[in-house]
Parts: sequence; structure tokens; C-alpha cells
Amino acid sequence: MTNYEPALDILSESIFKGREQGVERWMIYQEIHRLKNIGFSNSKIAKQLKISRNRVIDYLSMTPDEFADFIGSLRNRTKKLDPHQHEILTWLKAYPDATSAQIYDWLQDQCDVQSVAETTFKAMKTEFINQYTFISRRL
Repeated sequence: MTNYEPALDILSESIFKGREQGVERWMIYQEIHRLKNIGFSNSKIAKQLKISRNRVIDYLSMTPDEFADFIGSLRNRTKKLDPHQHEILTWLKAYPDATSAQIYDWLQDQCDVQSVAETTFKAMKTEFINQYTFISRRL
């Protein structure tokens, strides 16, 4: 087995809440393998890192090359709201002070989007805020 360097002490709280990206995912991957190599059970690793046991199992089942492919696939995956980006951006530009709930309701009414949770919309809105300066942070 590969000897992984400890990385837990430099992982931020946001990593443990599922918002990790790129380098942070690699750090979690390495820490999972390190803890497993010193005898931790999958459940103890999950509890220690504040992630799901299923994620521990998934990460342990991947080789570093497979994990790199997995990370790459996350960057290129399509999202449920991708087909509606133009409409959402148009509304956000026309009504910069509209709340997330209002835009979400318009999306449901005018685009007949029913299979998307409001939290999914809020995640996309956050992504838009970081990309476009005309969007109000108050959404």
C-alpha cells in the first residue's frame, strides 16, 4: 500500500461539508487511505473526517488513477439546471433584487421544472454570483 502523508490538520471545515474541490478532494482521499493503513474502520474514518461512510468506501475502492479520472468527470458533468441557464441569467439580469425563492418559482412556473430542489437552484445561484458581477448577493 502507498504511504499517504497526513493532511487532516490542514483541511478546512468547508471540506467536511461536501464543498471540497480539486486539491481538497485529493487531501481527503489521501487521509482516508492513511487512516485505513493505520487500522481505522470505515465507520471511524467517516466519523473522523465528518463524511459519509459510503464516500469512504468509494474512495478506498479507487486507485489514484481512477480517483483522478473521477475528479475530472466531476468538472465536466452536466447539471439539472444547465438547460435553463439562459432563462435564469436573463431573469437575474432583469431583476437583480429578486430573491432565490422568486426565481425558483418562476423556473417552476415558466419552464415547468419540477424535479429540481430549491437547494440545487441555490447552489447554481451561488455559482452565478461568483461568475457574474450584475447578480445581487442578496438572492
